[in-house]
Amino acid sequence: MSNLLPTHFPKYIQALDSVLSEIMAETFAFNGLVSQNHFYTPTLFNKDYIASTFDLDISFLENSKALEYLSEPMTKKRNLGTKKAVQNALNIYGNAQIQTQKEDIRLKPFEFSLIFTIGKDGFDSSVLANARTLVSDVKPLRDSLKGIDVRIPHTNTPIIINSAIQWKI
Repeated sequence: MSNLLPTHFPKYIQALDSVLSEIMAETFAFNGLVSQNHFYTPTLFNKDYIASTFDLDISFLENSKALEYLSEPMTKKRNLGTKKAVQNALNIYGNAQIQTQKEDIRLKPFEFSLIFTIGKDGFDSSVLANARTLVSDVKPLRDSLKGIDVRIPHTNTPIIINSAIQWKI
């Protein structure tokens, strides 16, 4: 088995560590019994345990979105209160961009807005409410969300008009 001690430890302690780790491996035989990713791989069974362990609120999310949100719980907890945390939280809804005062001159310091591009799942009022809740949970405390812009992606589908339309103003 590999040595777990750093290289600056004396050779005799590293040898002792190596021997003890081999004895432990033979005695307890952890080889195939326990998967290393068992607890941190989100499933419907353990998603609530993972969320409570890392202090993440998933009560308002659908099961599929909750599992996707819990894919990297340690990273989400570590980045809490940063712009990266907001970006990671909104990745479950597709392409989301954060605009700060640097990108939008109408914003004041410590304000930001979001730009969503509608993906294949669509965008409705529940997604908007969930996005607001996610952002309020992970954003920096002094920052405030000033707005959400929703953009429709461009398409190259030809539109055929069979009859003329008259517009009266």
